[in-house]
Amino acid sequence: MIYQLLKKYGARGRQNAMTTKQLMRLTGLSQREITKAVERERLKHFICSQMTNGGGYYRPATTAEVLAYINSQEKRIAKHALSMRLARRFKKRKTQTV
Repeated sequence: MIYQLLKKYGARGRQNAMTTKQLMRLTGLSQREITKAVERERLKHFICSQMTNGGGYYRPATTAEVLAYINSQEKRIAKHALSMRLARRFKKRKTQTV
């Protein structure tokens, strides 16, 4: 559904990204439902997203956009990995003191 809307409304290329609010208006879904729908559809279709410039979802138009998306996701994963390491250390310390 989301991928088809991106295709229908010409959301190809970062500059043509559709915002979550636009997708909410078109679908009647909540912000959380849009996010979940994109997660599900990413199992079948490549949907890029951006957090800057108002954010939004789009189909990539160039290899550079694909690489930029990969880079942003890798940075995000690295931040989460650091947070998990710290949480595991904290848990280990708490387990040892009990």
